[in-house]
Amino acid sequence: MPINSHPGATARLPPGHYRIAAITDGDYALSQRGKAWVFDSNSDTLWASNHGLSGATTGRSGLQATTNDPDPFVLLDIDQQSPIDTQKYRYITVDMTLDQVPAQESGLLVWWGDQAGTVSNPSDFISVRAGRATYQIDLGRSPQWTGLVRALRIDPLNGPHAGQNIGLTLHSVRLTQAAGFQETVVYNDAPLHINARPTVEILSPSPEDGEDYALVEQGKAWAMQSGQVLRPELSNLLHWEYTTGIPDLQPTGAFFHATSRPATAGHTEGDPHVFLAFQENTHPIDANTYRWLGFDLYVPMDATAQSELTRGAVMRLAWKSNDADPGVTTDDIILRPGLQRYWFDMNKLVYEPATARTWADGVRYLRIDPLEFPESRSFYVGTAQLRSTPSARYVLPITVQLDDADGDLLNIRVLSGSTLLGQATELAPGQTHQVIANLAALPTGEHPITVEVSDAWSRVQRTALVPVLKLAANAPLPPAQIKSADRVFAWAQHLFGNTLGTGSASSQNHACLQNFPGAYGRNYATSGICLFTVDGLVLLTMPGGNLALAGMLSQLLNQAAAAGF
Repeated sequence: MPINSHPGATARLPPGHYRIAAITDGDYALSQRGKAWVFDSNSDTLWASNHGLSGATTGRSGLQATTNDPDPFVLLDIDQQSPIDTQKYRYITVDMTLDQVPAQESGLLVWWGDQAGTVSNPSDFISVRAGRATYQIDLGRSPQWTGLVRALRIDPLNGPHAGQNIGLTLHSVRLTQAAGFQETVVYNDAPLHINARPTVEILSPSPEDGEDYALVEQGKAWAMQSGQVLRPELSNLLHWEYTTGIPDLQPTGAFFHATSRPATAGHTEGDPHVFLAFQENTHPIDANTYRWLGFDLYVPMDATAQSELTRGAVMRLAWKSNDADPGVTTDDIILRPGLQRYWFDMNKLVYEPATARTWADGVRYLRIDPLEFPESRSFYVGTAQLRSTPSARYVLPITVQLDDADGDLLNIRVLSGSTLLGQATELAPGQTHQVIANLAALPTGEHPITVEVSDAWSRVQRTALVPVLKLAANAPLPPAQIKSADRVFAWAQHLFGNTLGTGSASSQNHACLQNFPGAYGRNYATSGICLFTVDGLVLLTMPGGNLALAGMLSQLLNQAAAAGF
């Protein structure tokens, strides 16, 4: 494959190895459009514009067809970003086979023009003969061969009988600077490798890895079950219901479905609300702990109409600390078409009007304003979560989905800034993989997590949506994790009480935990089992010192809650 300087000349190639050769700019098609006119594919012509040819095909021999019109022609493909400079290129060579030459035949003709696909200037006629022959025309002899040419047409026959089923093959066309020029191609010894860049999706850490406020503090996740949206009668809604389907989309799940009231006189929006927290005095939201808000939202709209955005295809979030607090409301957040999962870092919201307040301390009111259309509109809100930042002392499991279109084995490095936390090599694409990140080199505090994936040729990086909170080794377990752990321990006791035996109260001070600073758990003296949590994992020490992983604390809490714990 000859290589030229045309931008993106290799970008159109599929992954693989190619022979390459340097070329000059002597041949227009080869050097400027990136491929010679050899008619081994339809793309060498403006295929739909060709005329007077039946049964036309392209292949190794060129363009083969039978004439069915007195004026058959082929329009050549020209890169409109690199039109023909007539001051450089003037000699055209046509390699063609004719089965026969009909009576009264005028011969070969070449047309050109300065507009794409449109010709207006002809060359002189060139006599043709039966069989294969090469025909050369000096287009520079015409005074109309000037400026930039954007259309070039080959008329292989021109005469009253040209359309009488004359078989022809157009093998190639060359437009060159010098008469008779033909590029000499010498291939390099080393091949050119076109690589498919690997892709990576970080599955964990994610916003869903931290503790869920509703599940931990209220005992029940915001799963959009009946009654979980608070005070809808005060929320500018015409009517509402809880449903398990969306007629437009047919998804699975539970949804709060409502219709907004139209805007009142003098207002530009209906301003419907969905309260997740309303006068929550029993379990105020600890904003210092819970900061990642996620929910599903679908607002039916015409995504093709720009007016939808200017008329109200935006949502907002709002919160306040108590009844006397005027509260804060975010700036417009653009809605995306379809059912979407939205996640927000409550520490980084932009408010309108601007305020120095931040997401902090106790929050008793939290709501979603799903749209701002002035007329009544339907909307659906699905499962909502308000979660803490994932935290760990020692290790952090990193789960990724890897892919590579050309099947290369992949290498992973897990980083925080320039600090290497973990790595793995020769991982198969198209699969989910887990790498354990060692946090020992990081100081306490929040840190971004970046995953770098490479094959033998390319490297890509992705940063997790959420950071990780590195805890001090001996720091007490965060209160939210203590609540989660105790519910999981109670569930385990219910399921496996006969195996575990009678357990002690939960603590960080059990002797079986001394090798795991910061761990929190229960000791079962009669069975010799210690059940504990550390770094978001739930583990067991078995008789004899063996260590077993029970699962992730956040995932086990979901199961415990479903079982009533």
